[in-house]
Amino acid sequence: IRLGNLYCDPISASVGHKITARQRWTPTALQLQILENIYEQGTGTPSKQKIKEIASELAQHGQISETNVYNWFQNRRARSKRKLQSSTDSVNAETDMSTKEKRTKPVDPDFITNISQGVESFYFQASISRGYDSYNNLAEQFGLLG
Repeated sequence: IRLGNLYCDPISASVGHKITARQRWTPTALQLQILENIYEQGTGTPSKQKIKEIASELAQHGQISETNVYNWFQNRRARSKRKLQSSTDSVNAETDMSTKEKRTKPVDPDFITNISQGVESFYFQASISRGYDSYNNLAEQFGLLG
């Protein structure tokens, strides 16, 4: 019986034996190097026969199963895809930024000067006249009335 990541024999469990956790495979540096070299030479996950051959070769350098080899290739391919996607996303983000910067029109300095003079004029007139209808005067000055 499987309980999460733990395996349990129902007969021994009823007698009171402890449930033991599944052992995790930790590849040696040499095994990893061999697997990386094979991965770089091939395309994708090897065939069942090739996995058996790889597992028997790697068994000379430490404990390993065919399932470990198969899973390593699956995980390695997934890591490669993630890395490629990540680098593609960062290039796209940089391209988007440069495109946005190019699309933004620069503001005409005369426009800024005209606006600032209009605002100064408005505040100057508002401070001089009492009972001044500031909204209507500003709207009229900038041509916003009907």
